[in-house]
Amino acid sequence: MSYLKVRASLNSVLIYHFWAFVLLVAVSQMLFSHGAFGAELKLINRLKNQLKYDTNIIFTRKDQVEDWVYEVIPTLGAERRSETTDVKLKAKFRGQLFFKEDDLNTLDQDYSLDLTHSLTERFNFGLRAYYIEDTTTDRELLETGTLLTRNDRTHYSVAPSIQWAYSERDSLSLAVPLIWTNYDSWRYSDYSSTYVTITYTHMLSDMKTSLLLRPQFADLEFDNSDTQMFTITAGLQRQESERLEWGVLTGVNYSESTYEAYRARPINEFVYYIEKYHKNSYNLEWVVTANVRWEFNNGDVNGRFSRIVSESGYGQAVTRSRFVSGINYHLTERLRLYLNGQYSRVEDQGTGRRVDYALYEIRPGLTYLVTKNVRIGVYYRYSYEDDKRISDNFDRDIFCLNIDVIDFSRLFK
Repeated sequence: MSYLKVRASLNSVLIYHFWAFVLLVAVSQMLFSHGAFGAELKLINRLKNQLKYDTNIIFTRKDQVEDWVYEVIPTLGAERRSETTDVKLKAKFRGQLFFKEDDLNTLDQDYSLDLTHSLTERFNFGLRAYYIEDTTTDRELLETGTLLTRNDRTHYSVAPSIQWAYSERDSLSLAVPLIWTNYDSWRYSDYSSTYVTITYTHMLSDMKTSLLLRPQFADLEFDNSDTQMFTITAGLQRQESERLEWGVLTGVNYSESTYEAYRARPINEFVYYIEKYHKNSYNLEWVVTANVRWEFNNGDVNGRFSRIVSESGYGQAVTRSRFVSGINYHLTERLRLYLNGQYSRVEDQGTGRRVDYALYEIRPGLTYLVTKNVRIGVYYRYSYEDDKRISDNFDRDIFCLNIDVIDFSRLFK
């Protein structure tokens, strides 16, 4: 059994001990590292309440069900900053109460750690880690555009990194994210992923433009297949002004996959048996990541387009094309209008399970600042899924009213 499979099959006891160790490291850095007692310590507490009406709560083509949903979302955490170390710990929960379909009631959990530490003037160490328990129609759908039938998901990652600024305008960084995802449904494949990413950055003499070169190796392991990938991208990031910045990285991705397949083999003229065998596939894809952000007097506009190859719950690597954009505009000092949208396309690579669909979403909304710490908001979210394989589609409407208390501890002072 390979190293990744051993890591992917860790039992819950080891996982809990691992996260206890990560928490211990973070708390130790926060409380006992050099200069901690002179550092700034900030406590994070937030409470959000939402009432939503959803016309397709499972977001599915068949047996669509509408319902009212009440959500309570508390967030607790702490952040410490010093001359050499920044540590941020956060725990976020989301309780969902369905008025009719109470068998769907759930409590999502999201724990995260973000640590950066300056080892010397030129070397920086970083560690990002998170542990998430939710359902597939929530964060996974919103962040990746992947649409799986609603089931429970456990998703966790550890990503150590180091950066070396070996001159005033040149730096090298190494990041090694380890990712695990487990699904409750037998329909989908658990997976574990290891990425090794090296980034070289060179700042031009104008001090506004950075050139980037980024090779990356990835090893993806699913229940019944394995994929190894190598990606090489190059591009630039440019700060046009204090208000406008943009960047682009483009290149190629080469992947090799080995997966289980089945075929009928004859025993005699009338009897056949099913034989399992391993099949290899090779793919070459172009990839790109581009972003832009512009701030103006009363708001900002941002956009991001990406085309990447990555893991999925389908038990294979898929190609994801995704465009996400948003605009924020302050109508008054207290009233803000926003409009977010996304387009996602998920496609298989010509082997394994057939996957090809597009997801469109638009979300306009308003928020009003009642006090310094209390906001109320309303938004409408429309989602539309178009399955390219069977020329079929379905949609979803969500209407939401929310109250967001940014620092609820002040309400009792």
